[in-house]
Amino acid sequence: MVLCVFEIEDPPPKALEGTVPNLVLTDGWYKIRARIDLTLATAVKNRKIRVGTKLEIIGAKVRF
Repeated sequence: MVLCVFEIEDPPPKALEGTVPNLVLTDGWYKIRARIDLTLATAVKNRKIRVGTKLEIIGAKVRF
C-alpha cells in the first residue's frame, strides 16, 4: 500500500529522550496515525521524510 505523509506530529517538549514523532498518513481519503521506529525517525529528522512524501507500507498492523 502506498500512503502519503499528511502531518508530522513532534513529541511534546517534555517527552522522554529518545521519543520519536508520530506520522499522520493518508491515502487521499482517510487518515491514520502511525508510530515509527528509530530508523524512520532518523529519516524524518534528516528531512528525507517530510509532508508530501509517499511511503510504501508493507506488513503494517492496526492497533486500537
